[in-house]
Amino acid sequence: MVFFEESNPCDVDIEELLSVLGQHFKNVKAKDLTFTYHGTYNVFGFKKYILRVPDKALRNYDGIQLIQDEVAKLKNLANFLSIPIPQPVKISIDENMPFMVYEKLPGVPLSSVFRSLKPQNKKNIAINIGNILSQLHSPHMLHQVNSKVFQTNFLTSEYKSFWEKRFEEIQDKVLPLVNSTQKVWIYHLFDEFLENPANFRFKPTLTHCDFDTSNILVDQDKGTVTGIVDFEETKAWDPAADLLFYEDTVFQQKILESYEFSESVSLRDRMKFLYCRTFAPYITWGKDHEKHTMVKYGLLKLENLRQAFPYNG
Repeated sequence: MVFFEESNPCDVDIEELLSVLGQHFKNVKAKDLTFTYHGTYNVFGFKKYILRVPDKALRNYDGIQLIQDEVAKLKNLANFLSIPIPQPVKISIDENMPFMVYEKLPGVPLSSVFRSLKPQNKKNIAINIGNILSQLHSPHMLHQVNSKVFQTNFLTSEYKSFWEKRFEEIQDKVLPLVNSTQKVWIYHLFDEFLENPANFRFKPTLTHCDFDTSNILVDQDKGTVTGIVDFEETKAWDPAADLLFYEDTVFQQKILESYEFSESVSLRDRMKFLYCRTFAPYITWGKDHEKHTMVKYGLLKLENLRQAFPYNG
């Protein structure tokens, strides 16, 4: 499946956006904007920049807070990460059109070239990713960053209650939409995870939390990672969340071979659970905000996951 966000249409009024941009940049025209992606943000190429405008549901105080929080994270992380990350050059806190602008980083999204990569280059990129995550997930990184910005007081006991609450939400919003086979699979997925104490004994690390191939920039010819983007969700969390590359298990294994903490307790079980539950946010967010195509995508994703990881109990 392609990412929903790659086919999700732009929800920004371009004329209104140009009016706000014109307050910060001279002679901005519609032809200067190239829409590329719509997830939490609508993302545009904009001359030598990347422009990010929150989803319509977040063009309010929440969107402003989202931008300000990410700016604080990026400024703090720039002191500690060896890989290029965005550094905002302009933000707008206009509630009707908040945005963030940063200079483009080198490379292209891994998702756009993954299928065409030469085998050796794909292997090299996997090794790069394992090394980058080893740096991000190292214990000293969590101790170095700003504790308030990254919520470093996170406890694994809270992790279990977090997923119990997400399961309650799924029972309320998702189960009424699925068939009996899918319902059994969802119950098994969460029961197996929640009932295993080993899943709550890991050491929290600084975790990107949206570390998929669309947010990893690469030089496809050299086979290197050139940058990482989209740090709005980065926090102290379960490092397994950054290792969900199940679409290509060979690639995933190469990452784990160069990842310093690949033998940590229950890592692979947590990875499987976190990957299998990725259908849920599309359905719950889509239902809450009347985004029917998002709900449809989430239901299709659920069925694909159920078939890929069957429960035969």
